[in-house]
Amino acid sequence: MTDSTLASKQPTTLDYADPTKFKFQIIKLPTVEYNTTAVTLPGISLAELNQPTRLQQLRLAGSDLTFEDLSITFLVDDELINYRKVHDWMAGLGQVDGDSKFRDILTDGQDRMPLSQSRGLQTEIGKTMPATPDAAIYSDAKLIHMSNRNLPKVEVSFIDCYPKSLSALEYNQAATDTEYLQATMVLGYKYHTYSTPF
Repeated sequence: MTDSTLASKQPTTLDYADPTKFKFQIIKLPTVEYNTTAVTLPGISLAELNQPTRLQQLRLAGSDLTFEDLSITFLVDDELINYRKVHDWMAGLGQVDGDSKFRDILTDGQDRMPLSQSRGLQTEIGKTMPATPDAAIYSDAKLIHMSNRNLPKVEVSFIDCYPKSLSALEYNQAATDTEYLQATMVLGYKYHTYSTPF
C-alpha cells in the first residue's frame, strides 16, 4: 500500500537545478562543445487514444512517444571553424554539389566509426553489394547536468543526432558594444535517455 503520510512527502534534498551548471558533448562536433552557451533539453509528448463508447469517448494513454528537437547555442570562433563544421555536415547530408561531401562525412570519423566507410562505387551492372553502414551520418550527444559544486549528477544521452537547421550569422557595423557571434543549431534524434553513471 502506498505511504501517504506527510513525512513521506518531504523532499530528501533541498538543492535545486541550476540552469548554468551543464556540459554538452557531441562526438562529431568537438569544436562546438567547448563554446556551447545554451542547450534546451527537449520535451516529450505521448499520443492520446480515444475509445468510442455509447456515451462519452474514453481518453486513453497511447503508445507513440514524440521527442522535440534538441537546440544548442554556441559561440562562433574567429575562423568560423565550428560553424563551418555544422554547415559541412548539413551540406554533406543534403548532397548540395555532388557526392564528395557525403563521402567526406562517411570517412571523417574513421577512428570513431570504422564500419561507416564507403565501400566505393559499384561498377558492375546488376551486381549488388551490402549497404554502407550509416553510423557516420549520425552522432551521439550528451548533456551532463552538474551540481551546484560543479560535480556531474545526471547524464542525458541523445541517440543518433543529425542537424536540421543552423541559424544565420548577423554582422553589424552599427553595433555600439562588442557582442560575439553566436549560432543556434537544431538537431533531430531518435530518442534520449537519463542515467546517473557518476
